[in-house]
Amino acid sequence: MIVKCSHCSIEFEKKNSEVRKSKTGKHYCSRSCSAKSNNLGRQRNPPVSRVCNNCQKEFYCATEGHNSKINCPDCTYDRDMYREKTLREYHERSSVRGKHRSWVNSHVRNFARSWNKELKSYPCQKCGYDKHVEFCHIKAISDFDESAKLGEINSKHNILVLCRNCHWEFDHGMLSIEDIPKRKEH
Repeated sequence: MIVKCSHCSIEFEKKNSEVRKSKTGKHYCSRSCSAKSNNLGRQRNPPVSRVCNNCQKEFYCATEGHNSKINCPDCTYDRDMYREKTLREYHERSSVRGKHRSWVNSHVRNFARSWNKELKSYPCQKCGYDKHVEFCHIKAISDFDESAKLGEINSKHNILVLCRNCHWEFDHGMLSIEDIPKRKEH
């Protein structure tokens, strides 16, 4: 049977049994046309007014509730502002307060990856493997004093570029810092 798409008016063929199953009498040539027609005039997430926790500027976001944004777009993507924060200040943030140290320190390692992206193009400093490398802190995050700045902890001078195997060996005492050659800058 030939029917007309209720959204784009294109004629297409549909089985008689499918036409009879339709409760609304509407037929669509594709899922895309169905979605466009059914969502006309609906606004899923109306903008919600917020005040940025960092700069106190008003901004609008599309979400409300548990997963809602607490910082404006300018502050959300300014990861560099954390370079001057101390480990203590970071541990006292409401988003990480009460969490286990290893969980919090994983956030600090994420800053290292973000701030030192250019090091990802280097091969492993020990074996030269270049398909996948990881950042390894020479001095562990947990060994730093609470007054240490995140920029100091994640500085290039405290980061080794190692493959997964060499990283594991370094973390488990099978490799020492003396066994790993200095990084050759590009």
